[in-house]
Amino acid sequence: MTDAVELALSSGGRPSLVALRTSSGCEAFEVEGRGTATTEAVATACQRAGIEARDIRAVRVEVGPGSFTGLRTAVVTARTAAELGGARLCAFTRFELLAVAALRESDDEARVCAEPMTFVLDARRGRVHRGLVALQDGIAKVIEPPCAVRIEEFDTEETGLVFLDASLDAESLGVPSERVRELPTPIPDDLFDRRLLPEEKPSNEVLPLYLMGSTIDE
Repeated sequence: MTDAVELALSSGGRPSLVALRTSSGCEAFEVEGRGTATTEAVATACQRAGIEARDIRAVRVEVGPGSFTGLRTAVVTARTAAELGGARLCAFTRFELLAVAALRESDDEARVCAEPMTFVLDARRGRVHRGLVALQDGIAKVIEPPCAVRIEEFDTEETGLVFLDASLDAESLGVPSERVRELPTPIPDDLFDRRLLPEEKPSNEVLPLYLMGSTIDE
């Protein structure tokens, strides 16, 4: 059973998500707290699955952009789990996870993914964090580096849907209302969705995307 054990973590937004997949099933949690709440959920998942942390063979972790505390905890937890058993460490962005969630929530998947999807997070201090994601060979992939920009400098593609953080106003961003959708809410099942394919990286290259002024409100 241990050959199939895979841990997935997402703590860039609320709630944090923890999922542990084994050959016999999946233990999944939505965690409202930060820090120790995530590590406790991992421990509980391992206990319920009847394994030790060193039995984990692969770890996939969200690297943001998002909560400073949440991302730091998730990345450290992922690195530790990988080091304990020599597991593969793989990373994905918040925007790729949001794309998967948007496709799951939609009743018209073809419309959603017909053009690159733009996701806009509130970066505070008069900024937004923008991510452009396209479905490439069935996989959600960020197609330009995530960046934080001032609201007055925000620009988007001429086509495609724009998913906005609830605290943001489409008019102030210059986005036509017919293209605007609510930001989707990821769930644990999304962490192992076939359209989410994290990139394997060495431990020292798995770094949280904090960026000045771009963290989600703690």
